Amino acid sequence: MEILLNSFKIKPQILALTEVNYKNKDISYEIQELNIPGYIMYHNIQNKGERGVSFDLDSIFLKSISLGSEFVFIKLELGKGQPVIIGNVHRSSKSTQEDDLICG
Repeated sequence: MEILLNSFKIKPQILALTEVNYKNKDISYEIQELNIPGYIMYHNIQNKGERGVSFDLDSIFLKSISLGSEFVFIKLELGKGQPVIIGNVHRSSKSTQEDDLICG
């Protein structure tokens, strides 16, 4: 990821990533190790082995965050105008009908 980011002439301020976590629960690591240098990571990962989604933000002002088992929504203040709400959703093949009710 760092090589890709370094190839851009302008650094992206927002990264929305899915399946950011290791699938193998036996790998020894801390969630913070998944952070991308130069970004602050907001994620829904609660346990090792959960794939998760994340937003990695550069210098954007975060107003609020909403987390669920399959989503992360963030509310950003980009300037003097209206706040912007952005969502990152990953529908797992293991999703249940109950997950539909939570996201809907």
